[in-house]
Amino acid sequence: MAKKSTQESGPGAFMILVLVFFVLMSAVLGVTTYLGFDGQAKLEEEAKAATEAKKKVESNLHEEQVRKDINRVALGTADDVDRETLNGLSKEQAANILDEYQRLMSKLGKNAFPTDGAFQWELVADLQKGGGGGDKKPASDPKNTVPAITKIWAKMYQDMKVKYDNEFVAHKKADVQAQANLDALDAAKKDFDAKIAQLSADVKTKTDAMQVAFNNLKVEADKKGVEFKNAANEFAEARAKLEEQLQAKARDLTIRDETIKRLQNPDPSDIEAKWRHFNPAKVAESMGSIEDKNDNFVTLRFSKKMNLVPGQTFVVIPAGASLVAVIDREKALDKHHYEVASLNLREPFTDNELVKGTVEITDITGNGYTARARITSQANDIRNPVGKNDQIFNLTLSSGEKEHVAFVGIIDLDGDGRPDNEQFVRILENNNLLVDAYLDLKTGEMKKRGEGINPRTKFLIVGTDAPMVGKVKTMVEDAKKNGVQLIDARMFLHLIGVKPPKNPAPPAYTTVELGTPSAAPPMKEGDAPMPPAAPEKKEPEKKEPEKK
Repeated sequence: MAKKSTQESGPGAFMILVLVFFVLMSAVLGVTTYLGFDGQAKLEEEAKAATEAKKKVESNLHEEQVRKDINRVALGTADDVDRETLNGLSKEQAANILDEYQRLMSKLGKNAFPTDGAFQWELVADLQKGGGGGDKKPASDPKNTVPAITKIWAKMYQDMKVKYDNEFVAHKKADVQAQANLDALDAAKKDFDAKIAQLSADVKTKTDAMQVAFNNLKVEADKKGVEFKNAANEFAEARAKLEEQLQAKARDLTIRDETIKRLQNPDPSDIEAKWRHFNPAKVAESMGSIEDKNDNFVTLRFSKKMNLVPGQTFVVIPAGASLVAVIDREKALDKHHYEVASLNLREPFTDNELVKGTVEITDITGNGYTARARITSQANDIRNPVGKNDQIFNLTLSSGEKEHVAFVGIIDLDGDGRPDNEQFVRILENNNLLVDAYLDLKTGEMKKRGEGINPRTKFLIVGTDAPMVGKVKTMVEDAKKNGVQLIDARMFLHLIGVKPPKNPAPPAYTTVELGTPSAAPPMKEGDAPMPPAAPEKKEPEKKEPEKK
């Protein structure tokens, strides 16, 4: 029995080979495909770089082309191709065209052309405005090229040279004519000089004769002149003396008239008016006391810190008295003096038994709470001396900022009737006061420090018997409009512990300058309202004497 052949199962060798080949080909195809795409990206990058380099080269080439063309056009050597190229690249190369134009103009210099618009260039003007040219294409060439302008210059030079030559010839002719005129003038002068010489001789003969007669007359005139001069000098001296006497008399009469007018037209309300704006309670807030006494010195103490300075003076009242009682006693004494004694003003605090004297600070010892002071005056140093526990006050004493004041008129501190205003300023500063304004009696001008009189100004100190004229009136009106208290200078001095001289001479207002009045400034929003002012005296109008 024949042997049966056995059939193989599963894939055959061929199929395995095909599968292996397919796998290898897939791997090879994948690798080659990846490498192909990577090479393509590099080629694209190289192409892009080459394109950019080409554009840069073309841009540089275009820049060189337009710079060359604009110079050729300016020099008049350009052809149609140059003009066409310049127009075609004008928008792209506008910045380089304008730059080359500016270089050209900088070499030619500012205002280099002798005629307006000689180098006008429509293409450049259009690019300077932003390009575009509108409906009309701007001309490539300037109005005149540089060689054409050079010819214009040459023509102008030739014209000027011809003009100069003509004027030179005319000038030479004028010189010849002028010389001829000078020669004729010289001849005429010689003839004139001869005639003048003869005339001078004749005049001299007559002058000599007149001089003899004049000398004789002068001798007589000199005699009369000496007599007249002596008489004139005597008259001038007598007149000067008389004028001085008249001026002195006029000043005396003015002072007398003011005094008589004040005495004949008294106003009883003045007795109360000087106290109208004085607030004892307000002053009492800043009062202190005498803590200790040692011979002629005392120690002062205050319940709160005060602005104390050496030289500050205080009025002393008894320990048990109140400031209200002191002021009431002053009012009663003023009234009695006016009704019984005299119409003249009474010296403040005279015969007021509630005022014991005054003290003046010499040293600050307690940081504003205590001070050492010297007794400067005592009403009765035997029966009622200044002593321990007595009270002290100063009208301007403050625990806060410095008080502000202003003053006007003559402040007489020595009784001679003349102003002592500079010394008064030192007294105010010693009392820790700031001066906002004052009247300069030398110039008649109101001098301001800072804002001048304003609502912060506490007092306007008015010189005794100051006439309400000129800048005095202006400053008083300013004070009233700003709510500033008015106070007589002598009363103010007493209230700060300074005794003015007794029986002073009348203030010599005829010897100072009070200026001319001016409108007072209007009140500003926020200013303090004006308190009721004391009624002014109604005096008959009288013309102020003119100053000599």
